[in-house]
Amino acid sequence: MRLEYVAREPLRKGMLGTEQLLERVTREIRAGAKDAEIRELARRVVTNTPPQNTTRQIQAVWDYVTRLPYLMDPVELQLIPRAADIPKLGAADCKKYTVLAGALLESIGHPVKVRVIDQRPQLADRSPDFHHVYLRVFNKDRGRWQTFDPVAKSWRNPKANVGTELHHQARRTYMLRRADGGMGAWYDLPAWLDPTRSENTALRSVIGLAPGGSAALVAADAFAQAKKAMAPAKPPAALAKPPPPAAPPTPGSDKKMSTGAKVAIIGGSVAGAALLVTVIVVATRRKKNPRRRRHRKAA
Repeated sequence: MRLEYVAREPLRKGMLGTEQLLERVTREIRAGAKDAEIRELARRVVTNTPPQNTTRQIQAVWDYVTRLPYLMDPVELQLIPRAADIPKLGAADCKKYTVLAGALLESIGHPVKVRVIDQRPQLADRSPDFHHVYLRVFNKDRGRWQTFDPVAKSWRNPKANVGTELHHQARRTYMLRRADGGMGAWYDLPAWLDPTRSENTALRSVIGLAPGGSAALVAADAFAQAKKAMAPAKPPAALAKPPPPAAPPTPGSDKKMSTGAKVAIIGGSVAGAALLVTVIVVATRRKKNPRRRRHRKAA
C-alpha cells in the first residue's frame, strides 16, 4: 500500500515550526473536505443520524475517529497523509486525528477551527512551545464552538467525549481560512478579562479611565465584530420565517487584531485595575483614621 504524504521532513524549531505544521494541517483539511472519497466516508459515518441533528452527527464522527489507536510518528519526522489515506494507516496521532476529523466534519457542513496548546508551566524567560493540536467544531444546535480532541480519549481518558479539553498553560486558535486564503489566529481572552462581553461593564469603565483606554475599547469592539461575522449563524427555528440574505462582509473584517490593539487592551486593563486598587486603599485609610478629619475641620 502506497500512501501520499504531504509532509515527511523535520520541522523548524519554535513558533516557525508550529506555523509550518499548521499550514499543512489546515491545507489538508480544506482539500479533504472537497474529496469525494472523504465525503462518501462521512455519509456512511452519519448515515444513522437525523439530517438536521448537528450534535448527533458530530458525535458520530467522534465515535468513528476515536476507533483509531494513538501512534506517534518516527523520531524527528512529521507525517501528514491525505485525509483519505489516514483510515488506511490503522492508527493516528494528534495531527492525523485533526486532519481526518476536520475533513469529515467540513465535508458535511460543520465548520472547524484548529487549536494548538502548550501544557508546560509558563516561564518568564521563554515563549510558549505548542506541542499538541486538535479541533474546535461549531455545534449549530447549541450555538457555540466545542472542543474535538480524540487524543483526550485514546491516550489520556477513556471516558472523554466531545467537549473534553486537556489541561494547558497556553493556547492559540486558528481559523481555517480567511478571505486571502491564509490562516487567522484568534487570541482567546478569559471571559472575565474580555472587555467586549456585555456583562463586563465595570471592566469597560475602568479601561476607559486609563490613558488610551477608549482607543483600546474601539479596537476590541471592531475585533469582536469581525470574529462574530466569521462565525456561522445559528439556524432559525422550524416555524420561524427564513432570515433575509446576509449582507456581504465589509472589507477588512477578516483581519486579525493588531499587536498594538492587544497591548493597548492589556495595558489599559492593568492601569485601570491599579487605579481602582488605589482608590480602594485611600478610602480604607480614611475610614481607619477619623482623627485626620477632625484636625482638618478644626483648622
